Amino acid sequence: MTDIDILLNQNNPSYLAKTIAENSKKKRIKLNFTQKDLAERSGVSLSSLKRFEQKGEISLASLLKIAIILDATANVINFFTEDEPVTLDDYIKENEIINKQRVRKKRKK
Repeated sequence: MTDIDILLNQNNPSYLAKTIAENSKKKRIKLNFTQKDLAERSGVSLSSLKRFEQKGEISLASLLKIAIILDATANVINFFTEDEPVTLDDYIKENEIINKQRVRKKRKK
């Protein structure tokens, strides 16, 4: 697989879902949980957990339950956070955006 193939795959929802599922499975095994253990502890059905680990398919609610048991909630919370400013220009630009007020449409009279 070339670097371009890898980059394109990383922006594919199916690839991302399967990668998250693989990482979850690795963490489950590292914590010495069977699929049944994790299903019982999380409240996610065993069949849903198996489908997640095999195909990457799961509801958000079930994914969050699994993340809680696997102590991975910090990673989930950071899904859509902004990167910290690196340079002074980044910091100034970020503060300018934050200080902007919402523009309202003028009402017709």
